[in-house]
Amino acid sequence: MDMVIEAEKPKLKPYFLAMRQNIAEALDIRVDQVGMKGKTSEGAGYLGRGEAIACRVVALVEITHG
Repeated sequence: MDMVIEAEKPKLKPYFLAMRQNIAEALDIRVDQVGMKGKTSEGAGYLGRGEAIACRVVALVEITHG
């Protein structure tokens, strides 16, 4: 799983490890299987004005039988 979180405030990097650990626990996967990056909109649009936070996630889901 890999995600990009776009927010002007708050700065999320100090929280990334705890967020990754919580997501890994919720999904019953290892922490190293959860990637997380942060970015800003550099003041552009509703994200840049701090009115919203966006998150884009890509996940590989594998179903095993047996």
